[in-house]
Amino acid sequence: MPQFLSPGVQTNEIDLSTSVVAGATSVACYVGRAIKGPINQRVLVTSEDYFHQIFGNPNDNTYQDFFTVAGFLSYGNALYFVRAVDAATAKCADLSAMTTGGPAVVDTNGTYVSDWTTFVPNFSANEKYKFMANSVGVYANTTIQIGLLSYATWNAITTLVSASGWGAVATSPTLSGYSNYASKIEYGPISSDESIVLVQTLQPDGVTWDMAETWLISDTKTAQDVFGNNIYCDQAINNSSHYILGFNNAGLTGVAAQSFVPTTINGGADGTYNEADIVAGYNLFSNPEDTSVNYIIGGSHTTTNTAAAILSLATTRADCFALIDVPQSDVVNVADISTAVSNCIDYRNFVLNPNTTYGAMYCNWLYVYDKYNDINRWIPSSGHVAGIYAYTANVSDAWFAPAGLNRGVLKNIIKLAINPSKGYRDQLYQAQINPIVSFPGQGIVVWGQKTLSPKPSSFDRVNVRLLFLYMEIAIARAAKFVVFEPNDSLTQNIFKNMVIPFLEDIKGRRGVYNYMVDVSAKVNTPQRVDSNQFWANIYIQPVRAAEFIYIQFIATKTGVDFSELQ
Repeated sequence: MPQFLSPGVQTNEIDLSTSVVAGATSVACYVGRAIKGPINQRVLVTSEDYFHQIFGNPNDNTYQDFFTVAGFLSYGNALYFVRAVDAATAKCADLSAMTTGGPAVVDTNGTYVSDWTTFVPNFSANEKYKFMANSVGVYANTTIQIGLLSYATWNAITTLVSASGWGAVATSPTLSGYSNYASKIEYGPISSDESIVLVQTLQPDGVTWDMAETWLISDTKTAQDVFGNNIYCDQAINNSSHYILGFNNAGLTGVAAQSFVPTTINGGADGTYNEADIVAGYNLFSNPEDTSVNYIIGGSHTTTNTAAAILSLATTRADCFALIDVPQSDVVNVADISTAVSNCIDYRNFVLNPNTTYGAMYCNWLYVYDKYNDINRWIPSSGHVAGIYAYTANVSDAWFAPAGLNRGVLKNIIKLAINPSKGYRDQLYQAQINPIVSFPGQGIVVWGQKTLSPKPSSFDRVNVRLLFLYMEIAIARAAKFVVFEPNDSLTQNIFKNMVIPFLEDIKGRRGVYNYMVDVSAKVNTPQRVDSNQFWANIYIQPVRAAEFIYIQFIATKTGVDFSELQ
């Protein structure tokens, strides 16, 4: 506080209104394959339509990953997807615009580009521009065409149009091929260092090509169009195009590329796909301060190393929950239900053998309809089950069990790989494996909520783990406002008074039976205070889910007074 040397008034504000605010409870992440889209980076998708727009149709190689994401998004609305590829074998389809030796050269080998801002093209001697699909994948080999209109060609077209109209262009031996494209361009090149790039895409009928984009580009880095937008090739195309990347050969100054009609690019490749690529994708979520997620979906990634890495990621972060599946071969088209159950238990106990409260395993695969290819397919269950987690958090609370007929009914499922009866469900549940079952007339239901912890405790149930995650994340975030404050009874009480209303609210919403917050000198000992430590012990009595219902029907004699029996 300032020291006055003469009479005066100093006003000061002290904010004691800090409260604990809960964060998001329904954000998931998944790593998988896709036919197109950004690679090895987190992309937030909020609907199946948006996911389809960015990452394309499912095919025989990608459908399990596609419908795992779509399954979650049918219940929730926020998922980070990472398209994993192998940099050594994945390629972008491309072609080169040449100054001599033919107007365009299609590259059948393709080019790998993960980030255009750091990509350094390897230009050949007469290569003016290099154009390519903006993501790796074989999809572009048959769906994208690129063309070029040089200033000289454009000038010849506009001169002929001024003299004789567009009909003359359509019948010109040298210009007729460009007639349909040029007529759609409003602003063309005005100098020899400018050109027009034409981008066509194949329509769903598989026959018709449609002009998707046109780009006015320049060889000059500071060039602008009539609206003041930068039109340097690399900037104009790469910052805005939905389909392609473009690079100018700065070493060829004062030399124009030759015009060519839209030509199909080639050389795109999906590349191989292995455990290391998947694990690297999940590692993009290793820093909790970088990306906040609630659920890590395992999906089709059931190999030992990948599944273990997913569970380890959730356990290490300690602020999210992992959902993993059994391998498809364990339950789909097996000889009988007994074999399937034994396969699942062996996978849990001897292949993975996990011990964590930050993950759960679900024992089934789902048969769903692929509307994009008009076929039914088997997919892992964890995408849909993670969606049930998000749905439960949205309609009830994060600490309600994400299972049962009230919240655990799956949508748009044709059938299950197995439908375990009570005896088989008992075996699975004793092994910390959660069944998914079909009850006639009631639907396909998640029928378990055990974590992968064999230790009997509060944390062997999903709802309790999610409750503690909810509380720990929110209170830890609020506690940051206590860091660097004086470590005295006032700060300790401010923290306590900040936490109690939050816990009282959870108690009122059926999350805890009771609680206690202790910041007294008993926990904040002189030794801890002198070590610059602030301690708070928060005791929680979590609400347990009713899983085993016992109903007794008791026959009595006529005339018995029921009030005496209670």
